[in-house]
Order: sequence, then C-alpha cells, then structure tokens
Amino acid sequence: FAAVDDYLSTLNDSDLAREIELPFGKFSVGWVFNIMLMNTYCHTGEISTIKGLQGLKGYPM
Repeated sequence: FAAVDDYLSTLNDSDLAREIELPFGKFSVGWVFNIMLMNTYCHTGEISTIKGLQGLKGYPM
C-alpha cells in the first residue's frame, strides 16, 4: 500500500478536479477515487456479513 500512499500524496486539488472520459461520461479524478473507495467499503461489509453468518470472524473492529 506504500506505493498508493506515495502516489496519492503527490496529488493536489487541480489533479483531483481534472476530468477524465469514461465510457459512461466525464468525471473528476476525485469522484472516481471516491467511487472506488465506497465500492471497497461496501464489499468489505458484505464479506464481513457473510463470514459472520457462517460463524467466522468478520473484519477487525
């Protein structure tokens, strides 16, 4: 994760505001990062729930 942290630390407001063309429209880099993070949080919660239903430990709190 260090490489990701290093890259993200180089970004400034104008980098995050830059628009990129995706198949479903133009969006800012910051918006794309936000969607990626929210997607990860949602799937982490789903996996934790399924593990809990199976009697296993979910993600650590």
